[in-house]
Amino acid sequence: MREEGIRGLQLKSGEIPERICVLRFHAFGDAVISLPLLAGLRKAYPNARIDFVTSEEYSSFFSSIPWIDHVHSVVTRSAHLKKVRSALSLRIPRPDVVVDIQNSRLSNLVRRRLQPDAWVAFDRYAPKLALERYIEALSYVGLKEVTPDIHFSLPDKLREEVLRKFSLPNDGRPLICLNPAGCWPTKNWPAERYAELGKRLVEEWSGRILLLGTENIVEGATLLRRHLQGDVFDLIGETTPIEAMILLRETCLMVSDDSGLMHLAWTNGVPTIGIFGGSRRTWSSPWGEHTRSFGSEDLSCGACMRPICAREDLLCLNRVSVDKIVNLCRELCEQPTRGTWGREYPSPIVGESTKE
Repeated sequence: MREEGIRGLQLKSGEIPERICVLRFHAFGDAVISLPLLAGLRKAYPNARIDFVTSEEYSSFFSSIPWIDHVHSVVTRSAHLKKVRSALSLRIPRPDVVVDIQNSRLSNLVRRRLQPDAWVAFDRYAPKLALERYIEALSYVGLKEVTPDIHFSLPDKLREEVLRKFSLPNDGRPLICLNPAGCWPTKNWPAERYAELGKRLVEEWSGRILLLGTENIVEGATLLRRHLQGDVFDLIGETTPIEAMILLRETCLMVSDDSGLMHLAWTNGVPTIGIFGGSRRTWSSPWGEHTRSFGSEDLSCGACMRPICAREDLLCLNRVSVDKIVNLCRELCEQPTRGTWGREYPSPIVGESTKE
């Protein structure tokens, strides 16, 4: 897919917007990537009203983010006419600027409905990370002082409620989230390797493995439970997205297939290793010094975006060994990362890190 460029109508020179509206409907991971952008917008424009328009199934999650002033939803999983009606029924005060980081026919309709003074639609296909393309769109329209914030604050009360509900172990052991959640075979690092990785991290780090997410990780989760037994804290299918985010903030590391939960981790400052098979790491890799990823762009068939491997050997995933992941775990955790509640995670491994 070719770059399409950024489109829009820029703010007047020196204009400070009072009303900013951001559009991102789906998928969940792509919507979650807007969190550091929205947090950066709030810091750069503390007095502005920030509206966020998203798909109806994600509206409750974003409504829990206290520094988004108003969350509005549109229907995205229905017949075309119902989608149009939901877009036309939005009631949002006319914004000074609309930031469209969906750039679809439906988001274009919403933007025209709102009649902003300035607007921008991001480039969907530029070979850059999603968050970088989001920030470039802000700069294009005239919102130039925005820095992504991955350590944004959430209410202490929210954390206390979630920890009380799930009785998270408080025994001093490092909590590590493993997430075998790729939705296609070409996104799934082998479940057996997740189990081996979990065993290594439990033995070498005295770690405890946290399982979150939906039932689509059941195969990998079953193996992890079988191999690690009492060292697994299993909350699969038991949390809302906002509860999962709070729990991820208690972890020291995430290792994950390309999935929404992976994006939820790194956007909250959790050291994250992403494993990409057939999906495009160029677009979807975690962003920031606290992240690492494996991709397939160096292969002739790489980033194929196909659910089934044409080679039939899943080379892009099978070449990623457990040793490689463990070495990256050591590397990331030897760079202390401050948690969003002011905690630091020193490395649980003593010795030299092994870098590729």
